[in-house]
Amino acid sequence: MTDGKRKVRLRTIFRDKTIRYSADGSPLGSRSAVYEKPFETERSALIRAAVFENGRPCGGAECFVMVHKAIGKMHRLNTPYSGKEPAYTGGGDMALLDGLRGSLDFKDGRWQGYEENDLDVVIDLGSVQPVNRICISFLQQSGSWILMPSKVEFWVSDDGKRFDLARDVPNPVDPKTPGTVIHDFEAAFDDLRTRFIRVVGWSVGKLPGWHHAAGGKVFMFADEIVVE
Repeated sequence: MTDGKRKVRLRTIFRDKTIRYSADGSPLGSRSAVYEKPFETERSALIRAAVFENGRPCGGAECFVMVHKAIGKMHRLNTPYSGKEPAYTGGGDMALLDGLRGSLDFKDGRWQGYEENDLDVVIDLGSVQPVNRICISFLQQSGSWILMPSKVEFWVSDDGKRFDLARDVPNPVDPKTPGTVIHDFEAAFDDLRTRFIRVVGWSVGKLPGWHHAAGGKVFMFADEIVVE
């Protein structure tokens, strides 16, 4: 990624076939752009692509690609994510800043799981700059032992050593809510300037008394931290 842009690469196992794509979410057709080399997008966008044969798409794929200030700028992971299952890593150390959003399936490989641990990460934007919004997504599926954090804190610093609390966001989601819930913990700012951002999601630790596995270790599943 160059500053403020994302590079998009498309691949297919059919090397002799034409790939057509759209970078604005528009439907694919015979007039869609032909993919010849990686391209850049300066804004978040739904990318659609398909192999074309005889003027018609064969299958197809789509992915929502995000562009924001913090992509690829992880400075430090203060707490470990779970390695219990490969999918729980979300793709590794950069999972929370890779520009890809997870689905309703916590096993889709894009959510990063934290077992009993708090989530505690530090982002380095590279320079002091204005920040209007910070957001992180969490998934809840209480039947699978996955609950929201009790709260999320956003801390800021110019030097990466002394941090000040910028916002404390409590959890509004009832842990007894059935099914799968995705919630964005976010904070908006009018005049914030910072270089380092620390995001802390506080785990409730143990499953509550009403749960069928009361006393078991709680999982938190987090996705993209967006900084705008």
